[in-house]
Amino acid sequence: MKMHEMKVVKISDLRIAGYNPRCISDEALKGLTESIKRFGIVQHIVINGASNTVICGHQRVKALQAIGETEAQVVVVDLSESEEKALNITMNNPAIEGEFADNLIDLLDELKKEMPVEQWDGLLLDELEKEITMKLNIELSPEKEITEEGIKESSEKITCPFCNREFLK
Repeated sequence: MKMHEMKVVKISDLRIAGYNPRCISDEALKGLTESIKRFGIVQHIVINGASNTVICGHQRVKALQAIGETEAQVVVVDLSESEEKALNITMNNPAIEGEFADNLIDLLDELKKEMPVEQWDGLLLDELEKEITMKLNIELSPEKEITEEGIKESSEKITCPFCNREFLK
């Protein structure tokens, strides 16, 4: 496995790739910014050393700028422009991402009980909870169900014959 150089650079020296196919909503950028404030940069920004072009981490660069940071630690690679674009797309390709396991809802429930509301909301965990609940069609709590119309109160349950997990009917 190839190891790449890491260094600290001035954000103002970075070139944003005009071809970058990703964008971020204002709400998502706010959530990313809150995440960076709380945890720091834990996923690297990757640049092409020949041009200082950001290959991966455009949204993290925006978030750093939003909180007034002037420097960022980056991973430096040396790639042709074609390979640079291929890496950019590959790093954002949903076909090679993992998926959340079924225990995500349990983890979110646990965090919701332990985390102050402003931190929960700031990290947009409520949005993730809603999305995953809709996708997996499982309950938020024993008496609530999320539907396209919103949260529905219910107490009628069915039990999955395969995993013995209870779901709202």
